[in-house]
Amino acid sequence: MSNLAILSKVWLSELETRGCSSNTIELYSRNMKEFISFLAKDKKEKEVKVGDITRDQLILALSIYRERKDGRTGREVQRSGQSVMSYYTTIKSFLNWCDSSDRLTQNPMRSVMRPKVAQRVPKALSLQDCQLLLDYAGKTSNSKRDLLLVKLGLTMGLRLSEISNIKVDDFSPSIAEPEHLKVIGKGDKERVIPVPDSVKLSLATYLVERRKVFSALNKNLFISNRQPESGSLSSDGIGQVFDTILKLAGIKQPGLRVHMTRHSFATHLLNSKSADLIEVKELLGHSSVATTQVYLKIDPDKLVKSINANPLNGLL
Repeated sequence: MSNLAILSKVWLSELETRGCSSNTIELYSRNMKEFISFLAKDKKEKEVKVGDITRDQLILALSIYRERKDGRTGREVQRSGQSVMSYYTTIKSFLNWCDSSDRLTQNPMRSVMRPKVAQRVPKALSLQDCQLLLDYAGKTSNSKRDLLLVKLGLTMGLRLSEISNIKVDDFSPSIAEPEHLKVIGKGDKERVIPVPDSVKLSLATYLVERRKVFSALNKNLFISNRQPESGSLSSDGIGQVFDTILKLAGIKQPGLRVHMTRHSFATHLLNSKSADLIEVKELLGHSSVATTQVYLKIDPDKLVKSINANPLNGLL
């Protein structure tokens, strides 16, 4: 194992000890493996030392990472700006750690500019497509479970991993009277979300079916068929359920995944003015309002109406 690979393992281990989430550790680990693989090829050596990394190599690594081969077609395609930013952040965090722990005499990342990432408005389903999604979730072979899965995304804005990790005991005061749901989000941050009436109804009907099939000892809300005694339905499993519902509903949008339900929740909640930006931030579990602001689409016609409706115009 190279010097760089060893240091990478030590760094990741320290992050884990400090309480960094498992998802972040997994992402950093994947990015570091790709970075180390690039350096080994670039230097044509198996032994890669952290002190040998140059600014030019970092810039080249980011450039190469931006371009990737599509696994299905084999064509060169560009990774998303967010993916490139994640790669950059991983390498920068690692080299900063090496620098602060005296494993580097000079940090080459200091003179590498942060990649420019175009701000994208997250894709949201139309109200009609949301209704279609709910309709067809209720027509699958496991309709009570699948309808609840879709509602947790559409009406509570939960992430895929958050849905997968829900436990029976996360509902308060109880799952029989579910007024609030405790959710563990990114960075292991906890938030408590009110449970809407539509979810209460689907939850009650799903629990009747759940008791018939699975052991009461399993505290996971959504249970794996392979591990009915203890396992939860995985994120991949939930993703496959969602893909099946989309196919049944005939909803075809490029890149449409479970996360679209979360985007739809935030977009329609803000556009309907049912909640303000701060409230939606809390419901989504964002650490910054800036993250939530991307859901506020800028409509040129609305801007014209807004500026003309300004009461200060009457003072002139």
